[in-house]
Amino acid sequence: MKTRLALALAVTLMAAPAAQAQTTPPDDPRVIAMRAQIDTLDDIVVRPPCDQSADPARWLNVGTPDTGSARPLISAHRGALTLAPENTIQSYEYAFAFGVPLIEVDIQQTKDGRFVALHDDTVDRTTNGTGSITTLTFDEVRALNAADYAPWKGGAYDPAQVASLEEVLALAKRVGGGLELDIKGSVTEEGKLTELVKEYGLIEESIFNSGDIRVLQTAPNARIIYNRDRWEPPYLMYEIAKVAPVFGSRRDEYNAESIAAVHDACGVVMPHAYDAGEAEEVNEFFRARAMGADGVQTNQPEAIVAAAGIPAPSAIVRDGTKVCLVNRVNGLGFPGKALTIDGAPVTAGRGGCVEAPGARQVTFAGTGSVTPSSATVGTVGGTVPATLALTLGAPATFGAFVPGVAHEYTAATDATLTSTAGDAALAVSEPGRLVNGAFTLPQPLRVELGKAAWPGPTTNEVVPITFKQAIGAGDALRTGTYAKTLTFTLSTTTP
Repeated sequence: MKTRLALALAVTLMAAPAAQAQTTPPDDPRVIAMRAQIDTLDDIVVRPPCDQSADPARWLNVGTPDTGSARPLISAHRGALTLAPENTIQSYEYAFAFGVPLIEVDIQQTKDGRFVALHDDTVDRTTNGTGSITTLTFDEVRALNAADYAPWKGGAYDPAQVASLEEVLALAKRVGGGLELDIKGSVTEEGKLTELVKEYGLIEESIFNSGDIRVLQTAPNARIIYNRDRWEPPYLMYEIAKVAPVFGSRRDEYNAESIAAVHDACGVVMPHAYDAGEAEEVNEFFRARAMGADGVQTNQPEAIVAAAGIPAPSAIVRDGTKVCLVNRVNGLGFPGKALTIDGAPVTAGRGGCVEAPGARQVTFAGTGSVTPSSATVGTVGGTVPATLALTLGAPATFGAFVPGVAHEYTAATDATLTSTAGDAALAVSEPGRLVNGAFTLPQPLRVELGKAAWPGPTTNEVVPITFKQAIGAGDALRTGTYAKTLTFTLSTTTP
């Protein structure tokens, strides 16, 4: 369902002609209403300076169409929905793997005010739940299985989770992409939603498909997408582009003249490629580009990337016992690709990976959407000898004991230890009592270790050791030196 900018809402009930309007007069009520809304938004919107000059003559007869953006602007509708369940993190990861700059995310708001990615107003079609999204809490939605529909049910992506907006924003930030946010009717807090996008630093990278003025009030530099109809004349498209610089909707609602008008205001045009059906998506892309469009919104980002001649860069990496074909830049995997592992053909699975613990030679011949890769898997390593090493610091001393004065004396040293074992323990022999010839202190020596156990290896770790000796007011002390020899032991049960 198309969402039209707020400035169009007041006039969409009026009849529109079947053909694209080139000369709808300025006194047309729709034009008057639209311009009033543009004036309102123009006081809010912050756009970069435009370096283009208007050429109204081309808006009526373009001659040679514009060339559009040098690198096509591609938005993956609900992610890569032919490769993984729509509006799931897996679907969005695959879309970004193919190098598209934008993923289209359907935004719904739950009963408790959180935002999730879901196209329908109810959870019935794509999950194992029922009911309106507005009657379910965030936790209830997240507990549902987002792969509970054909062709995903029972497959490699079952179960899947409904993506939270935070997850999608984090993914986009990590790979340097943006979101095309299709804000649905359940959303009542557009300002809060926009603030969340701001928190992830993705306002300028993203596009908002919303007619709510709170988006621009919260982020005046937000880019709004305008889904055109057929009635808007090129001169009005030029004016709209100054407040809503991205244009969408059906490809057949555009011509080269209207696109030229948008470009003159530094706007971009990216119509749907999917409205004519799956088999026509690539042709729709070529038709859009031929009339000057900057890109498309697509259900098949892989096919459009191939058609545009901008294959994603690939690399072959090892992940434990798996071999994975991934995007060389962002590390996201390409599923379903034909690999050759040690001469045998293998198809990459989820995340672009396949189990291949002993693989030596891996090749990928490449496709129109992904560049070729090859890798020879070798090993390099070294050995670690079994080591338990313990070194004590300088001998500890209490100093002088004062007869007739009750006091607890302390002394300290440290131990430096290295262990390559799976575990280790530090222990000290029974301290007993300090001895001076035939005389022994009445009260026992106490020893405190700063650390006594290790669950894994450690190297040159310093452990403080504290000695404590209590002397009572009535304790008899013999002239001389009181001392005690202690044994510290570092041991292991898993060398």
